Amino acid sequence: METKYARKGSAVYAALAATKRHPSADSLYRELRLVYPNISRTTVYANLAKLREEGRVICVGVVDGRERFDAVTAPHPHFICSGCSAVLDVEGLSDTQLLDREAEAHNPVRVDGHELVFHGLCAECVRRQRSDVEM
Repeated sequence: METKYARKGSAVYAALAATKRHPSADSLYRELRLVYPNISRTTVYANLAKLREEGRVICVGVVDGRERFDAVTAPHPHFICSGCSAVLDVEGLSDTQLLDREAEAHNPVRVDGHELVFHGLCAECVRRQRSDVEM
């Protein structure tokens, strides 16, 4: 029999897995409250911590003072917009694992993995910035 805690934990994971937005714990909490009005912030934070510990979710980084999460745990690069704080998956890069081998070839280290995060402006913020300049 599934407990309320387990159902809410499953709901936290399902909500995170269903989005590409890389939400913070607070934005997940606000979304889940629509379906689970009695869910608490503590429950969301505790479940995210447990899911991280289990390796089922990762923290992409801290944006505007809030950790942002991803249910896709396979290594992949991200982009963080300095304008609107959007966190996006970066597509179309060649084998980023070559970086691991290159780092090992040029340094006396054994690389177990890496995190690759680009920073700049997303397409929407670039468009907005251009329209502000044209005015």
